[in-house]
Amino acid sequence: EKEMMKPTMGMPRQVPTSTIFSVILEAGPSARHLAQTEQLEATLKNDFSMYATPQENSQREIALGRLSAVVNDWVRQVTSNKGYATTLAEQAGAKVLTFGSFRLGVHSGSSDIDAVVVVPNYVSATDFFNELYSLLQGRSDVEELATVTEAFVPIMTMKLYGISIDLLFAYVDKDKIPDDLDLLDEGILRGIPEKCVLSLNGYRGTEILLHHIPKIQNFRTTLRAIKLWAKNRGVYSNVMGYLGGVSWALLVARICLYYPNSAPSFLLNRFFFFFKQWYSSKTIGAIALSPVNVEGTLGLGLKCWTPSKADVMPIITPSYPPQNSTYNVSESTFAIIRSEFERGEEICISIDKGEKSWKDLFEPTDFFHKFRIYIQINILSTNIDDHRKWKPFIESKVRRLVKKLEMGVGGVRYAHPFPDSFDTPTTNPKYPFCTSFFIAIMLHTRPPKGGIVDVSNVVPEWVQLVKTWEGRNKETMEIDLRSVMGKDLPDVVFEETTGKKPVRRKKRKRTKAAEGASTATTTGVKRKREAVIGGAGPVEKKPRLVEENEENGMYIANNNNNNNNNVGMVYNKGVAGGVHPGAGRGAGKMGGIPGFAEEKIPGLEKREIGGVEGMPGLEGGAGGAGGAGGIWGQVKEEKVTVEG
Repeated sequence: EKEMMKPTMGMPRQVPTSTIFSVILEAGPSARHLAQTEQLEATLKNDFSMYATPQENSQREIALGRLSAVVNDWVRQVTSNKGYATTLAEQAGAKVLTFGSFRLGVHSGSSDIDAVVVVPNYVSATDFFNELYSLLQGRSDVEELATVTEAFVPIMTMKLYGISIDLLFAYVDKDKIPDDLDLLDEGILRGIPEKCVLSLNGYRGTEILLHHIPKIQNFRTTLRAIKLWAKNRGVYSNVMGYLGGVSWALLVARICLYYPNSAPSFLLNRFFFFFKQWYSSKTIGAIALSPVNVEGTLGLGLKCWTPSKADVMPIITPSYPPQNSTYNVSESTFAIIRSEFERGEEICISIDKGEKSWKDLFEPTDFFHKFRIYIQINILSTNIDDHRKWKPFIESKVRRLVKKLEMGVGGVRYAHPFPDSFDTPTTNPKYPFCTSFFIAIMLHTRPPKGGIVDVSNVVPEWVQLVKTWEGRNKETMEIDLRSVMGKDLPDVVFEETTGKKPVRRKKRKRTKAAEGASTATTTGVKRKREAVIGGAGPVEKKPRLVEENEENGMYIANNNNNNNNNVGMVYNKGVAGGVHPGAGRGAGKMGGIPGFAEEKIPGLEKREIGGVEGMPGLEGGAGGAGGAGGIWGQVKEEKVTVEG
């Protein structure tokens, strides 16, 4: 497998060649893999409800039937209103075609339905977003109706008969839509705008993907598992810079083509192994189901994906014109996805050995436990209708803020967005509807010059961008950004992820032994080895002089005004590290102690002095003491300023 991947991995950013489409293993599944697959399917069904019940499937069919009837009535009405003959109005027709998880057969009871409305050429997007919207708005079985016309692919969302539906629009260059219309024919794209092409390609790509799959049931089980894993691990969201449903489906399909007769348990194992290897290369080739044809068969000259240095992890859609389904992925989200591939491979190996279960693979991310600093984006509205417009618009722009934080702020190592939102308690009674997104901030180990990480030039610029949206009602829509420490996150983020809120540990008092350096010696090689941190003690029972928790380290300054749009981050200087000698032969251990908090600075909620470690000591001779640990960091009187 590794040898097979080498040729393509060595080609920088090139269109895939036929060398990556060979079958790796044709053999069928072993008894062990079949037994593991039964366990996998039971876990997906019983522990995570990843299969829709017959009743839930029936409800979806009813909802789609009602939607199709409404759409056809609407097209007849538009045809008559525009002065066309009655006969054409009766024959015009329209299609509601599904794609995504529902069409692939991997939906659960809570999944939404992705669909596209296909209409004749005289029906416009304006008709769709105005007149069809009005018809649906008047129905008692329609709830949460909203439109996002500014999206890359404009969309209408709703709940119909209790089923969430995301509806796209496309017209084709025909005056009627026959029942036998072949939308896989490339000629159907002739003479229509780009947004209609993109809307149609959701359906076209899904159908072509299904045609590639050797054993559909194995594909479905594997994809269900990957979707659950990606959602629980926080890497499922195209709009946030991770991978969406299309991309994950294409990766699973690629593995199914490499191992056409293998069981889902083995396919999962190979999925993590293969893509960990593939995406560990310095030069990453694109993933596609078949050789990419940027010319098409009819020479339509439509805009296609072409290899670029901007591509981080290109995954190419199978229908013409080919597109990169992962164009939103950044270097930081790519690193997060890679680390999850590594974790997935390790757990699958343990499952194969009988050391872990499938539930371990699907364990929720500890995103809200492992970071110290977060930016909370509160989307505020006075009424639910405006909130349904305001929230998806802000969601589509969070990725820009992440990029600005990473590119425009010194001291920020990376910004890690959480893909899901939370309904959080509002702090302003004027805005009863509040939805929050969170971005974790990871800072570099060493502070920038001056000890300040200042985002006051980035955040206001982004806030201004979203506030000038033409669809925003200034009286009913507001946005609020604030920094928040991990211990102060709202309870709902823990309730809806791990289910456990971290317990804040009390800081221990510093001991006198920590105030200075000590030396530990040993006479004779038979004596017990010891190491100290400001005092003696066995290595196995190293004392912790200051509790290591989220209160030691770096903070974002919180300017508590009504909007909190100006946010500044600040490092404080570390205290001197103590020495940490080692006894016996071997290098001295790391010295130093964590920092502590005492003073306050105006404009900051707290002042935290970051702790630092001593450098390793020199290697001692046989029977001699290890060298003393070096000292890194010193106390300085320095004025700290926070912009904003």
